[in-house]
Amino acid sequence: MGSKEVSVSTAKSKVVERKVSLPTRWIKGLTSVQLFLAGMEERFRLNKIQIIPLFQSIPKTAVKSNFYLSKRANKFVFSPNPN
Repeated sequence: MGSKEVSVSTAKSKVVERKVSLPTRWIKGLTSVQLFLAGMEERFRLNKIQIIPLFQSIPKTAVKSNFYLSKRANKFVFSPNPN
C-alpha cells in the first residue's frame, strides 16, 4: 500500500488500483448525499421477500411525476399519491 496506489498479490495474480483525482462535481454530489441522508427517518423496513416484487414493479419507462412508497394490504407499492 502506497500513497499513489494499492496492490494485492496472490500466488496466481496481482491487482493494482491507482489513485485518481475525482471531478469536483462528484465530490459535491457525494457530500450532498450525506447531508440529505442525515435528515431522513426510517419509515419502513423490508425483507428480501418484500423487496423483490417491489423492485420488479418499478416503471421501466420515464416517470414524469413523483412516486411514493406505500403499504397496502401488507404489500409495498409505488404510488403517485402520498397516501
